[in-house]
Amino acid sequence: MEEYSPQAKRLKEFIDDTGMNHTEFGRQCGFKSNRTMQSIYTEGKKPTAKALTKIVQRFPQLNFDWVLMGVGSKINPAFEEAIASPSAKDKSLLGGFNQIQKKLNRHDLNLNELSLDVEKIIETVKNNMFVQTQSMANLTNKFERLANKINDAFKYQDNLENDRKKVYNKVKQEHIELIVNLDNKRKEQRKKEIAESREILYNDLNGMLDKNWKLYKNKIDSDLAEFNKTLETIIILQNEIQDKANERGLKQEQRYKDALNNLQTIHNEAKASVENLGKFTKHVNPKPGK
Repeated sequence: MEEYSPQAKRLKEFIDDTGMNHTEFGRQCGFKSNRTMQSIYTEGKKPTAKALTKIVQRFPQLNFDWVLMGVGSKINPAFEEAIASPSAKDKSLLGGFNQIQKKLNRHDLNLNELSLDVEKIIETVKNNMFVQTQSMANLTNKFERLANKINDAFKYQDNLENDRKKVYNKVKQEHIELIVNLDNKRKEQRKKEIAESREILYNDLNGMLDKNWKLYKNKIDSDLAEFNKTLETIIILQNEIQDKANERGLKQEQRYKDALNNLQTIHNEAKASVENLGKFTKHVNPKPGK
């Protein structure tokens, strides 16, 4: 950072005496930009002759020579009796008169500008009030439209929920009907399988009964043949006994008769057994219903 120039130091001293900051001071002097006073006050750069002239025109009590060369007092002799150069005096006096005239012109201009500003402010307030009223109306309309949209959204949601319930009930009923149909088909298929199993079992049982009946009949025939042989043997024995009884006499006749009666009883019982065997009938199981 560059060192403060003597001119910047002296001008900074005067600015501090006014009690203003460098920004306000520059605005009072008519500088359009704050950069000029910042470069002098803050950075310590030497003020140009043009900038110093504008400062003296605004503050005629400031001694031009004092700021520029450090000659004389800080305050212009026109405001305080002291020795100063003629050029500084003339510039200070001229600056004072010009400043007064500018202030008078600026005062009239400021009054006119103030009047125009007041009218603009009134017009602006009216426009703002109108705009605000319109904005409130638009905002109210937006709120109403938003409320309507929210209500429509709730109605749409209710409709969706009703449609969902209808679809759910329809699908549920279709599934129940499908389950019932499948169960009926399963029962019919089961009945059919049971009937087919019964038919097969019935045929198998009939085949087994026929086979067993044939075996049993053969056994009976064999037993009858054996019994006939036994019966023939008994008859032969009976004849022999009869012959012997005749030979031995009457004493043993009764004994032979008893033996004969016993043999007759055995013969009758055997004959009854044979007749019962001949009356054997085949048992037929009823055919199960399909």
